[in-house]
Amino acid sequence: MPTTSKFDVVDYLDDESKIAAYLSGSIEEGGVPLLLKALGDVARARDAHSLQQGNSEA
Repeated sequence: MPTTSKFDVVDYLDDESKIAAYLSGSIEEGGVPLLLKALGDVARARDAHSLQQGNSEA
């Protein structure tokens, strides 16, 4: 039986152009509520990527 994993957008927000496109799309599609969720995703992505690089500054 095939297995699936949970999708997390954080895994794909790995450069500034992708982050900018994600935030722009969030505004266009869902307004302020979705933008606030997207900003949280971006914060998690930056934290996760800085931890992977061994850098304590985000």
